[in-house]
Amino acid sequence: ERPAGPVGPARAARGGEEEAPLLPDADAEGGWPPEAGEGPPGEGPKGEEPPVHWAMTVPAFFFPALGGGLFGYDIGASSGALLGLQASALQVGGAGLVTSLSLVGALLGSGAAFVVGDLLGRRRELMLAAVLYLAGAGCMALAPSGGVLLAGRGLYGLGIGFAMHAAPAYIAETCPARLRGTLISLKELVIVGGILAGYVVSAAVLGEPGSFRIIYGAAAAPAVVLLAGMAWLPPSP
Repeated sequence: ERPAGPVGPARAARGGEEEAPLLPDADAEGGWPPEAGEGPPGEGPKGEEPPVHWAMTVPAFFFPALGGGLFGYDIGASSGALLGLQASALQVGGAGLVTSLSLVGALLGSGAAFVVGDLLGRRRELMLAAVLYLAGAGCMALAPSGGVLLAGRGLYGLGIGFAMHAAPAYIAETCPARLRGTLISLKELVIVGGILAGYVVSAAVLGEPGSFRIIYGAAAAPAVVLLAGMAWLPPSP
């Protein structure tokens, strides 16, 4: 029989039942706290971070960020493409309709992404965005009528909505914790770079016959790169 000892308030309230310790004794084998210089069990030395595997970190950032770059490209390319459209024979119902349809598509895509994104996962959602980008660019570049061009604007906008939903999530879920904030911020730089690229392409081809087809169609190449890159990358956790 154990010798009687002092009974604390918590123990007395339960009729003398002894309270289990929250953490193991410091002097127990493998107990807590660890020795100086050690981290929690299974996490290595205290304060030591795992090395960054740049060969995987860079593609895991670059390809999703390219989806944002295609959004920026559409912003920069629109002004030059509209000038080219005005010189063409296509009836598109006005510059405001051409510009706004991609934004309407982006709004619809962003709303659908809350459901579709969870069903597909971030990787396949970005692949879907790449397919929509590619289909939209193809429709706009080869449009035989204003209706087909407007449909292409809507498809491209849907790609924007899915890409802007999935890209930051994929980067955050796959890149090292210490780089997440930096890389997500750099994605905004890629968007601005896309805007600049849109202006550069517009300035280079404006005045050529069917220049709007070249400007819009140029988005197809990075869309293919985005699709291939996301097909190669692993799914996010």
